[in-house]
Amino acid sequence: MATIKDIAKHVKLDISTVSRALNESPRVKESTKKYIKRVANKLGYQKNDIARGLATKKTNTIGLLISDISNPFFAELTKGVEYEANKKGYSVILCNSNWDPKKERDSIDVLKGKRVDGLLIHASMGLTGIYKKEYKDDKIPEVFLGNFFDHKDYDEFYYVSIDNIKAAHETTSYLISLGHRRIAHITGNITKDNKGYNILIDRLNGYKLALEEAGIKYNNDLILETSPGISSSCNITKEFIKEHKYVTAIFASCDIMALGVYKAIFDLGLKIPLDISVAGFDDIEISSLLNPKLTTYEQPKFEMGSAATKILLDLINGNKPEKKGLILKSNGLIKRESCKFLEH
Repeated sequence: MATIKDIAKHVKLDISTVSRALNESPRVKESTKKYIKRVANKLGYQKNDIARGLATKKTNTIGLLISDISNPFFAELTKGVEYEANKKGYSVILCNSNWDPKKERDSIDVLKGKRVDGLLIHASMGLTGIYKKEYKDDKIPEVFLGNFFDHKDYDEFYYVSIDNIKAAHETTSYLISLGHRRIAHITGNITKDNKGYNILIDRLNGYKLALEEAGIKYNNDLILETSPGISSSCNITKEFIKEHKYVTAIFASCDIMALGVYKAIFDLGLKIPLDISVAGFDDIEISSLLNPKLTTYEQPKFEMGSAATKILLDLINGNKPEKKGLILKSNGLIKRESCKFLEH
């Protein structure tokens, strides 16, 4: 197997220049980097990242912990993370918690055992307290993909998110503007084991705020709480509609839940939006392919992953951003065919 010394001899450059080129140093011209890399590939050179990591105390890897690998939202987010990380010469190790707090905690320990230089975390439900108690004082940099903590704790953690209260307020207000006053909201188990999951709490608060501004009394019976997933959302929506036939619209806290709502409505022989209007949240790709196409609030998924990675790499390299929280702009509510004006 070729060594850096072999490459240096072949390209007639000193070993330090070859090493810098292979490690993406800005001190080496791009044309020289490309030439050295071509020669390295031709000679069969392979980087020894473990040895390099021991020497530099950096592995040029970051850990990405997501909550649900089956949700297309996370696929787009991961693309943003990988794009930004690879651009700066970093690799990404992906772990999936599947909304399981124990698995998430184990994954964090595994990633730290791999000596990753930093962590990007989309926390699972019910685990936010763990970060405050066990991980806050860790030397390893962490950036959260979403605002998971109570507002009073935002200055303690780095995070990238959107304004979820504003987003849910806009979505609910749109349904109200169409004449809907009996609007249900399907979300995660935020009043049970999910008290720290501020993303969904903020969306519920945005929903409540829109009702209040319209003079509509909040009714806790119209809040459906379930685990995030199509089948669980479908089952609870079926039972709900059977008991609350007067509901004319349902606002889902994510598009995956909206898919379950769609299935429930169709299984009951009802039509969207003729019988019930439906709005979602995230604007995953499939939302525009449904029949009818789903009205949903857009989240800048790729940009969220990219922005969080930039912050993490800054932290890894000793540069601390002035603000701990970054609130991204969104394209807002994408109005499609799943919502209609309610004729009284």
